[in-house]
Amino acid sequence: MAGFTDSEESCASRSRPWYEAAAARGDADGLYNVGSLLDDAGTDPVRARALLTEAAEMGSFTAQYALGAMLIDGRGCEGGAPDVQGAERWFAAGAAQGCYRSQCGMARVCASRNELNEAFGWMLQAAEQRANLDVGYKVGLSYLHGTAGAPQDEAAAERWIREAAEAGHPRAQLTMGRLALWRATWSSSSRASTSASTAKSEAVRGARESHDEVGSRAASAGVSSEAEAEAWALDRQAMKEAEEAEVREAWEAEAELWLQLAAAQGQHEATWPLVRLRVRQRDLLGACRAVAAWWRWSEDGEVIQSFLFK
Repeated sequence: MAGFTDSEESCASRSRPWYEAAAARGDADGLYNVGSLLDDAGTDPVRARALLTEAAEMGSFTAQYALGAMLIDGRGCEGGAPDVQGAERWFAAGAAQGCYRSQCGMARVCASRNELNEAFGWMLQAAEQRANLDVGYKVGLSYLHGTAGAPQDEAAAERWIREAAEAGHPRAQLTMGRLALWRATWSSSSRASTSASTAKSEAVRGARESHDEVGSRAASAGVSSEAEAEAWALDRQAMKEAEEAEVREAWEAEAELWLQLAAAQGQHEATWPLVRLRVRQRDLLGACRAVAAWWRWSEDGEVIQSFLFK
């Protein structure tokens, strides 16, 4: 409805006279619509604040949020100074009605006072409404890094980020791809960092302590328990490496899925993780294709092309 106009004059001025008529009748939605339009345009912040205040006092949660946003930024306030106390009042009123934007506003108020735990609590409430993917993604990042008042919780982080990614959030898809690629890399590097001699000595010690039956069988066969323990250790190491390779391949497959989805939505930062993944898989053609896609579509690629071919 917001795009319709009812006369040649309103078309020319791009105005919405029915909003003014509704506001003049004291309609809460009309007051909110006119006030928010004035606030967006920045033409009359004082009147915008007055109209939004009237609508907010009538219980409009959208107006309560919009008014809080004005006050915390100092729009329509004397001297342009932020009115955090006034913003808190209206954000709290909107949050009490379940408005996720107002809950995010309360998080902002708490953060301005360095009350980070309370701020995160409000963000979590907003995210739990599933009304905005970006809110859930930000909650996931807070859990991932242990910032913005959140405890560091990798499981909770992945739950929120994955939910946003599965719903199509491009940055969440990029983050999921990076996490999966990191896990694939970590599983490889952790295996490589353990020397064969260390692995063997640990296995031999484990055999001595936990596998006494190995020694008794070896003694009856005329073979030293040390030699049989080492053979057992080598078998166990081979099994462990096979399991780690399977885990690594699974993480690489997940990384590829998320990075491709993110790249398809214009997240060109997914290019270089994809290139590293292709190189690791010895897929040089795939790596070249990923670079070519970045070259065609990214701003950096356009800059390089203009420099080389001007």
